[in-house]
Amino acid sequence: MNTRAPSGVRAQQSRSYAELEIIATRVRSKLSYQYDQPIVGIKFFDEINEGEVEMEDGSMVPLQTGVEPLGDGREGLSRYSADNRCLEVLLAPNTYDALELGNPRATYCLVHEFSHTILHGDQLRRLAQLPQPSQVAFHRGTAEPHPAYLDTEWQANALAAAILMPAQGLLSLEQRYGVLSKDLVMRQFGVSATAAQIRIEQFRERRASLLGD
Repeated sequence: MNTRAPSGVRAQQSRSYAELEIIATRVRSKLSYQYDQPIVGIKFFDEINEGEVEMEDGSMVPLQTGVEPLGDGREGLSRYSADNRCLEVLLAPNTYDALELGNPRATYCLVHEFSHTILHGDQLRRLAQLPQPSQVAFHRGTAEPHPAYLDTEWQANALAAAILMPAQGLLSLEQRYGVLSKDLVMRQFGVSATAAQIRIEQFRERRASLLGD
């Protein structure tokens, strides 16, 4: 895969679409979501609160959700709280209000930030020990080129899409209607037109690997 201008920072572990699909399946299973069931944002916000995230050493770190002003127009944030010894998924007040109304962008933001805690919990914990400028650099990305599969933002986006629109769910839609369209995916999973279109393209290009064939 070619290097590109990254939107995040270099992750400590590379990820493939297939690996992220497996992680998404585990997340859904743990939360008792069927493959064709949409994620309801406000419900998901409560479901992941007081959950746990497994770290590289096998230890489990509590996960908490919250709402607070984040500044700089930020809609959501994932971080490690040294004071509370937990990972946090935070939404700005406006984002939370939109989440309550079922806004697809707000739901995607929530699942994206949650994905960071699942994939980058150890990095977030180490980051909390660094000076503030280094923490800002993590959340805003870096100019240092690296492959997409090693980019924290790419990984979180790909996992969020897999959680929201599972490959098995897309296959089920295709089999039921004989076609996989953007409108079908939007209605079934409650996502935006953009998210649906990107995920459909991923599914068509990587169908076998996403389905584990």
